[in-house]
Amino acid sequence: MKRLEAKASPATNSDRWRGGEQHLSARLLQPLLKFYEIKFGGGALAELAAELGTNLSTLRDLDLWFSTDQFIQINEAMIEATGEEDITYQAGRALSWPGMMGAERTLLRALASPRFAFEAVARVSTRYSKVTSWSIEATGRSTGCAVLDIDPSQDHPSFCSNRIGFFEAIPEVFDLPPARVAHPECLHRGDSRCVYDITWIERKPWARLAWMATGMLALATVGVGFGAIDALLPLMAATGAAGVLAAGLTVRALQRLQADTEEYTRAHVSELEELLERNKRRLEELHAIERVTSATRLLLDEDELAEAVVRTLREELEYDRVLLMRVDSDRQVLRHSHSDGFEQHASAVEGLEVSLEPEGLDTRLFGRIVHAGEPVLIDAVTEYASQLLPENRALVEHLGTRAFVAAPVEGRGQKLGLLVVDRLGEGSALGPRDRQVLGSVSSVLGAAISNARLFRRIQDELLINRKFRQYLPDKVVDEVRSNPEEALELGGNMAEMAVMFVDIAGFTAMSSELDPSEVVRGLNAWFGITDPVIERCNGIVDKRMGDGILVVFLHEEGAREGRHPVQRAAAAAVGLHLKLEEDRERLASEAPAFASMLVRSAIHYGSAIVGNMGSDRRMEYTVIGDTVNTAARVEEQTPAGAAWLSGEAVRAVGEGLEGATLVQKVVLRGRSEATELWALDLESESTASGTWNVADDAVSQTFLLSQGVEAVEPMGVISEEFDPPF
Repeated sequence: MKRLEAKASPATNSDRWRGGEQHLSARLLQPLLKFYEIKFGGGALAELAAELGTNLSTLRDLDLWFSTDQFIQINEAMIEATGEEDITYQAGRALSWPGMMGAERTLLRALASPRFAFEAVARVSTRYSKVTSWSIEATGRSTGCAVLDIDPSQDHPSFCSNRIGFFEAIPEVFDLPPARVAHPECLHRGDSRCVYDITWIERKPWARLAWMATGMLALATVGVGFGAIDALLPLMAATGAAGVLAAGLTVRALQRLQADTEEYTRAHVSELEELLERNKRRLEELHAIERVTSATRLLLDEDELAEAVVRTLREELEYDRVLLMRVDSDRQVLRHSHSDGFEQHASAVEGLEVSLEPEGLDTRLFGRIVHAGEPVLIDAVTEYASQLLPENRALVEHLGTRAFVAAPVEGRGQKLGLLVVDRLGEGSALGPRDRQVLGSVSSVLGAAISNARLFRRIQDELLINRKFRQYLPDKVVDEVRSNPEEALELGGNMAEMAVMFVDIAGFTAMSSELDPSEVVRGLNAWFGITDPVIERCNGIVDKRMGDGILVVFLHEEGAREGRHPVQRAAAAAVGLHLKLEEDRERLASEAPAFASMLVRSAIHYGSAIVGNMGSDRRMEYTVIGDTVNTAARVEEQTPAGAAWLSGEAVRAVGEGLEGATLVQKVVLRGRSEATELWALDLESESTASGTWNVADDAVSQTFLLSQGVEAVEPMGVISEEFDPPF
């Protein structure tokens, strides 16, 4: 509860605790306040009242009425102040404490009994509560049932705890053992009312009679001392008679009290025995679950899981025969999966197959059990077998089963199978406990099988994903996985892009003099250089043509939006050159003929169609268009060890691609007009330092190419030192 900060002034008519809704009388609050004062002190009680925004004068005004919410605030404030969640229960149990009742306790002990006190609760509640309706009925000499009907919004769990403690404490007022209170129905557990079944030991009025006799005898003794013996003879006679009567009643009452105590003790013992038995069964169930869980903890193969569970049920839980059947959803049947203990009947059990949609309506049929989702104990086996198919009925008869338990296996909302066990020994018949145990085991098995299938599916998907990415660009794989139907349709879309051709100069002549295995080794080493560089520049390897590579740079989306495709293509060209120079020593040992190779890169920018080309039987993700052809023609003009761009590519980047130098104008093959050809200075230090930098592996950054000036970064902060990421 949120504690109020305002401190209360002396009670006035402006006190907000006065004049509110009138649900409960302040008289019902007094035992709670008295308890708190006795346990924690008057100062603590005054502080609690102040924190609630009132004072003790208001809370102790017996003419006031408070709302249910105000009572709840007091209870929650006490819980918060003490840190004791059961503080209201303690307050109820404190009814018999010295100082809690004062003279009322003496009056009750002399003139009343626990039964009278219990019955008075309804009368007191009716007088001092406008929101509760009690019905308290004595169901026996020392038993009763209290029923509370109330709007749930006008009650609180702390009230319920207080009532239980109060009922338990009533017999203690009479120096009797506390009452035993059961609470089978509760508003706060979703029931429509609160019900309290109360059992106590009732006291007889013999003690009061004995007290009267003792008083009369004392009075007679005083009279003798004053010489009034004649006048007091009748009184002494009456006292003697009362004493004899009291003695007789005392003996009888003691006998009855002993009988009540024995009855009460037997009830407690019976209840404890029942509780111990339930706990024993639950403990056995938990042990079974733990054994099965231990057997399956490290297993992710479905067959190994099934074998481990079947083996554990036989060896650890000592079932004689165990059968696991799995759902065949295609054929709508249950079929044998794993079994143990069937010996000469093993081959017949392995061929067992049962319909998931049996014709009979008996809920004990295997198919019905699977659909119902609850374990079943089948003990009338002969009558049960009469409903089965002839071959299955014959199998049950041959097995000689007297009773068995069948539990459905489910996981993640799917029907997975059925687990069946039985015992053959005369003194080990199956019962409800076995049904509960097998139900728990089948739940563990269902979860384990579901996890194993999920692991296998993820494993398969990862394998497929890895294979896809070895054949297709990551961008294409992601599109196929997110929207396979659309991504795998034939056709394409027109898009602006930079296209780059890269190849090894003089490769044809060089490879003609090499052994094919050496050519393959050299090409793999070459592609090992190109692919990481292209990937860092967010390029797509469209296809490989011998030593040549066709690379596409599309406009970026999302967090990388703004980096121009030509900038990334130029960065890739420079990056390839730098990486090749860095790896020449390694190439000398792995593929000596390729250690001195020179490569060339050609870049063009324009529109092309990108998409799936081919037929329904075989398709290929590629780009088609004049832009691709022009890039190929530019490559024909590019000398070894150089990176050239078309004029269209240079001018596509804002005010032009800095660091590019116009080399010549030439009419490309198949063209009628001259095309400008520009070169990147791959040896310039400023060009190298301005091509590509990755400050963060998650977001790569492109730098404009420049020569003789500081590199300009379109997004982010320029790194002062160049640390090649290749």
